[in-house]
Amino acid sequence: MPKRTWTVTVDLKAHDVAVHWARFSNAGRIEVDGDVVEAWGFSLNGPTVHFEVAGQAAILQPTLTGFDLYVGGKKARRA
Repeated sequence: MPKRTWTVTVDLKAHDVAVHWARFSNAGRIEVDGDVVEAWGFSLNGPTVHFEVAGQAAILQPTLTGFDLYVGGKKARRA
């Protein structure tokens, strides 16, 4: 199962965000600091998922090769 990770800072505290997904079904899950906060089943392209990181709005968007993460309206850099 592929994995993509980011470390984002919210209110001066670092949080680890990880997305795990299956390449053929695009089923997967999002973890924030090791806790699963969202999961989904089969999807053709991977879903756009809205969730929170330490109270900040976050969006996980599918790309051609994986996912991009936006927290507080800003694109997060991958770890």
